Amino acid sequence: MAAAPNFSLDRLRRQPVWTRSAFQREAKVRFQPVGDLPNVRYLGHMYGPKPLGYWTASRSQAAFKYLTPGARYEVTQDFTDYDAKLHQVGETWAFLGHTFLPHDDGLSLFVSLDGQSEWHIRLQWRDDEQGRLIDSLADYIRTVS
Repeated sequence: MAAAPNFSLDRLRRQPVWTRSAFQREAKVRFQPVGDLPNVRYLGHMYGPKPLGYWTASRSQAAFKYLTPGARYEVTQDFTDYDAKLHQVGETWAFLGHTFLPHDDGLSLFVSLDGQSEWHIRLQWRDDEQGRLIDSLADYIRTVS
């Protein structure tokens, strides 16, 4: 008969728990300047920079709501994304595409600040997260002409 595994609840309690706050600590964006961008203070608020195509090359370039790939947009009302990063009024970027993960209601918006790199904004389409923001996206983001 095989010996019982050495298993204790005390050992489990000491194991690190992967929480959203722990994820936020691990996923901090390592800031690297990208040219002379007027909105450089926002670079630490999204995942990136990654080379163009890093997230979007293998994905459909379909529009999301009124966001059209290639068009430029500006934040008109402050909002906080899934990673608790604040996107402030005046933040501008070109929309590149999106993905949706139905299992977790995860919406990813892929944008470019400078036309040379991609950034990833994560949202969650649930009422207790960013659901209301996504449902009324036009109140937060407008097209730049």
